[in-house]
Amino acid sequence: MGASLTYHERIGSGSSGTVYRCTWKSKEFGIIEAAAKQIKLDGEITEKQKREIEFVKKLDHKNIIRYYDAVIEREHVVIVTEFAAKGSLCDYLKDKDKLPENLLHSWIYQLACGVNYLNQNKVAHCDLKSPNCIIMADDVIKICDFGIARYLTSSKTTRSANKGSVQWQAPEIFEKQVLSPKAAIYAFGIIVWEMVSCEEPYKDFLPVRVIYQVVAHRLRPTIADDCPQFLKELMEQCWHEDRTERPESSDIVRRVWREYKPTLPDADDEPNEVDGLEWQLKHEIYSQGQLQFLASDRLAIITRLRSVKVYHVSREEAHLIYTLTSDEWRGGDLTGDVYPWDVAVSESMPNSIFVIAYTSSYVYEFPCHEASNHVKKYQIHDGNVWPVCIAANANTAVIGLVDKDTLVVCQLPGFTQQRVLDLSNGLHPWDLTISTDYLVVMGRYEMVIKPMGDIGQDMCSIKPPDGWAFQAVSYRNDARQLYVACYHKANGKGCVYKYTWEGNGTPEYHNTGCVIDDLGEVWDGQLSVTSGGALCVSMGTHFYAVVEQSPHQGTQIFVLE
Repeated sequence: MGASLTYHERIGSGSSGTVYRCTWKSKEFGIIEAAAKQIKLDGEITEKQKREIEFVKKLDHKNIIRYYDAVIEREHVVIVTEFAAKGSLCDYLKDKDKLPENLLHSWIYQLACGVNYLNQNKVAHCDLKSPNCIIMADDVIKICDFGIARYLTSSKTTRSANKGSVQWQAPEIFEKQVLSPKAAIYAFGIIVWEMVSCEEPYKDFLPVRVIYQVVAHRLRPTIADDCPQFLKELMEQCWHEDRTERPESSDIVRRVWREYKPTLPDADDEPNEVDGLEWQLKHEIYSQGQLQFLASDRLAIITRLRSVKVYHVSREEAHLIYTLTSDEWRGGDLTGDVYPWDVAVSESMPNSIFVIAYTSSYVYEFPCHEASNHVKKYQIHDGNVWPVCIAANANTAVIGLVDKDTLVVCQLPGFTQQRVLDLSNGLHPWDLTISTDYLVVMGRYEMVIKPMGDIGQDMCSIKPPDGWAFQAVSYRNDARQLYVACYHKANGKGCVYKYTWEGNGTPEYHNTGCVIDDLGEVWDGQLSVTSGGALCVSMGTHFYAVVEQSPHQGTQIFVLE
C-alpha cells in the first residue's frame, strides 16, 4: 500500500504479539494515529499469522476493530489497525466504582452487536474478554485481537484449542474442548458483569482453581443485590451451564435495545431478523446506493466506501471476487461531490459494468471480469441534473435524473443518440427496471409500465395501498413477475411483494406472492432479482439474500463473507 510507521509507546501485549501506538503514513489515509501489533517472525510468515491478518481484514462492523494494513518488517509482521484512545475496557474499569448508566447501557448494547456480528459470520474469537474490548475516543467499544480466532466449521460446534483466558471461558471448553457460538455468549455475560461491578472476575483465584470451580461447582461471579433485574437475568442466562439454554446473540441485541432504547440515542432502529423463516440477516453491507445482479452468478453492490463490490453467488454461499473503484470517487469523505450510486449491465455489452455517480453527468464503464479503474466514461446530460438510477437491456439504456420528471434514453453500445423524455405527470424516476419489451418506472407513490417500442406511452399504472410508499422494483421473466419493496412510514413496517402480470391490464398482487413481511425500516431499500429466482434486497444498513424456489419449498439462503 506504500506506507511508513513511526512507533511510540507500548500500549499492550499478549501471547500473539506486542501493540504500540504509532503514526502511520499511507497514500490512502494520509498521516493518522494508529495501533501497530508486532508479531515476531521466525523466517517466513506462518499460516497462523496469515489467518489473523485474514480475520481482521475481512471483518467489517462498527464494533469490531478496523483493519488498515499489514506490513512485513525485518523481524516482524505488523498488523496496523485503528487506535483506541481510551485503552482497553479492562484498564478503563480498574479505577471506577460505577459506570454512568447511559454509558453502561450503550456499551452492553454495542458489545452485543459485535458478538452478534461474529456469530453471524461463524467466527469464534476464542479469547473474548475485557482486555480485548477497546474504547475509542468517542466511547465506541470494539472487539480486537483475533490472534487465536477460528471459523466455526458448522452451525453447531467445532473443536477448541482451549488457549483463551480461563476467567471468560465457557465450562464446555474445559470439559470437552467443544467450541460453539454459545461460548461467546458465555464470555459476553462475564464482561457484562465486569461493566456492572467494575471488578475483575475471580481476582483472588489461581487459573487452575477457576477451571475446577467453574466445571465442578458451577462457580460464577457474585451478582450484587442492587443489580437491575434485567441485567441479573441476562447474565445468568448467558453463563448457563447448558449452552443450549443460553440466548442467541441476535435475541440479546433485540432485548437490550428494547430495554435501553431511551438511553441509546445513536443506536440503529430496532434489529429485525426473521430467523428460521424465508429470510435471514447475513451480513451488514451498509449499502449507500444500489445492488444489481450482473448475471445469475454475479452480484454487484455499491458500498459507503465509494466502491462497487462484485460477488460470486450460488445456492450455498457468496464470496467477493473483486472491487471496482474510480480515481474520481476513491476514498475521501462521503460529503464530496462524486460517488457511485447505481449499476447496470447490458446483454449487448457482456464484458462491461455501467456505473452512474451522484452529482456527475457521466456513465462510467468498467470491465466485467476484473478489478480495474473505469475504462471509459460517457456524458449523458448537460446542466445541473444528476442521475439517480440506471437500467439497460440489449439495445437501450435508460437513466433517471434528479430533476423529478426526466428520463435520458441512450442507444447501446456507446450511449449515443441520446434523447430526453419528459414525464408529463411528474413521476419521479426513483428506480427503474428494463426488459426487452417493457420499461418499469417507479416513483414513491406510483409505478408505470411502458412498452419499449413507445416509451412515451403508459401501458398500465400501479399505486401502493394507502399509507405505503414504493422503495424499489425489479422483475423476473420479462416483467411477468414484479418484485416491489414498500415502506409504511406510520407503523415502520417494510415488505417485499410479488406481483404477477400477463402483459396487459394491471399487475396483480396475491397474498401467496408475499416474499417477505415486517422488515422494519426500508426507506432506502434496493432490490434485484435474476430470471433464475435469486433475490436480493438491501434495506437501509441490512443486506438480505435468498434463492427463491416454489412457495411450498421455501427458500435457501446464501452468505456473503
